[in-house]
Amino acid sequence: MWSRWKQALIQHYTQPMQNSFQQFRMGTGLFFLGLVLVYIATQLWPASWAQELLAAIGLLCAAAGFISAMLAQMRMLISRFVRFFRDKE
Repeated sequence: MWSRWKQALIQHYTQPMQNSFQQFRMGTGLFFLGLVLVYIATQLWPASWAQELLAAIGLLCAAAGFISAMLAQMRMLISRFVRFFRDKE
C-alpha cells in the first residue's frame, strides 16, 4: 500500500512545473479579483445588503485564490526537493 502512495506522490511532484505555475497564476488572479471586489464594495457602493454580499463574495474569492496559490507554491517547492534528491541517486 505504501508503494502505491509513494508512486502517486512521486508522479504528482515530478509533473512539469508548467502545471504548478498555471495553478499558481490562477490562484493569484482569483486572489486579486477578490481584492478588487472588496475594494469596489467598500469604496464605491453605498451601504446596503448588496454591498455586504459583494464584499463577502470578494473575501471568498480572495481566500480561495490565496489557498490555491499557496498550495501551488508548496507543490513547486516540494517538486524541486524531490527532483534534487532524485537526481543524486
